[in-house]
Amino acid sequence: MASATAQTVALFRLTDEELHLLGAADDVDTPYLDRLEPDQRGVAVDVAYRSLLAHGVCEAQDGGLLVPDELVQLLQVRAGPERAYRIEVRSQGGRSIRHLYEAGGTTVCEDISADGVHDFDVRPVSDSQLLLTEKLGPPANGVVLRAAWRAIGDRDLQGSPPPWGAVSATADLTVRTPGAPGDLVSVIWGDAGTYLISEVPVSPSEDGSSWTMASLVAGYLGIERAS
Repeated sequence: MASATAQTVALFRLTDEELHLLGAADDVDTPYLDRLEPDQRGVAVDVAYRSLLAHGVCEAQDGGLLVPDELVQLLQVRAGPERAYRIEVRSQGGRSIRHLYEAGGTTVCEDISADGVHDFDVRPVSDSQLLLTEKLGPPANGVVLRAAWRAIGDRDLQGSPPPWGAVSATADLTVRTPGAPGDLVSVIWGDAGTYLISEVPVSPSEDGSSWTMASLVAGYLGIERAS
């Protein structure tokens, strides 16, 4: 059973530049490095290298970096998970990104700030659902909710005006497994209702032993049926 709270603790904190130096910046959000020009990126990475050495990370004979075993194991799970999730929430208050990586009975949680700071925590795999839904905020109460089980880009969802009205926030949740295309679920909060958009309208099993991203989000937000 999932923990009562999904509050995370930063076991490791690394920047975009430090992950780049460790060869762990591929296929992940790097918001700080992404907004730099190539020459600026080079300077930022050089500064990060000197900072790592100053904070006790040793330099190997081959010029690489010697990092703690615990961090190596965490990055190995991150590089080859059995299942990976990404959730991005955008609102007027900013942008929030979380990655989850499952392997065995472990979930690595990675929160990424707008400044390119990556906070890592390690949790039991049973916490994954809670770690995903808490980023959506508290469950809706007294809000008209609609589910649109249609593919992103469907002509019915591109009309003018859109069915959700003025948008106050959006969320994109993606799940990926090795060798399979990713499944995307989007949530749009508008003044005419909250819409859940999914390409996979599959309900969870009756005993709750299996679930899809769509069913998890719909259940959390209180959406009972497609419309």
